[in-house]
Amino acid sequence: MKNKYFSTIEQKNQLLHRIACFIGGFTGCHIILRTGIFASAQTLNLLNIVINALSGNIPSVLRLFGAMSIYILGILTCLFLKIKMPSTVKTVSLTIIIIGIFSYIFMPISVPGDIQIYPSFFMMSFMWVAFGESIKGYNSSCIFSTNNLRQAVYELGAYTLEKDKKHLDKGLFFLGSLVFFHSGAIVSYISTTFLGKDGIIICLIPVLLALYINNINPQFSCETLKSS
Repeated sequence: MKNKYFSTIEQKNQLLHRIACFIGGFTGCHIILRTGIFASAQTLNLLNIVINALSGNIPSVLRLFGAMSIYILGILTCLFLKIKMPSTVKTVSLTIIIIGIFSYIFMPISVPGDIQIYPSFFMMSFMWVAFGESIKGYNSSCIFSTNNLRQAVYELGAYTLEKDKKHLDKGLFFLGSLVFFHSGAIVSYISTTFLGKDGIIICLIPVLLALYINNINPQFSCETLKSS
């Protein structure tokens, strides 16, 4: 299916990456509001494993280790698909997110927080790999903000000092990732405030949009552009 909205694979991937950032921000905020845990990255989880191990809280260590294992499983599963069936990776990732959304709708709030984070850890680690390709030569995470913030501040600062437009382009790219990620978080906060745990259903809108865009072909292939 051809389209008039983007001309190249890179433009399509950039649009999909922006939507993935929105989904990442939405999901991350919703799980924080449910559990108080940011269930998209492993830094806090790994530190909690150490803290609970040193304090002798073995049941918590086992649950947190399970969360880490699920995160690793998401990465490795996506890696396998990227190598064996690369054309399916983004569709599978978005399908997993849809399953995750409904798992959170039906999951009771009474479930311990360090168990509730399991679906998020799998679907976010999978999405990180699925939408983690280089765009314009830049690698930007769609599930957390630390490196995006560093890159945006560094590159925009470098542009201010050196006036090199390469720094401006890179800084604006990472700034865009931050804007979409935190726009997703804002929408998530509003939907969760009004709809409670069912508020995550709103995340289906960007997920279905991404599925639709993923099935649209660009106007030109790389070969067409090279030969023109």
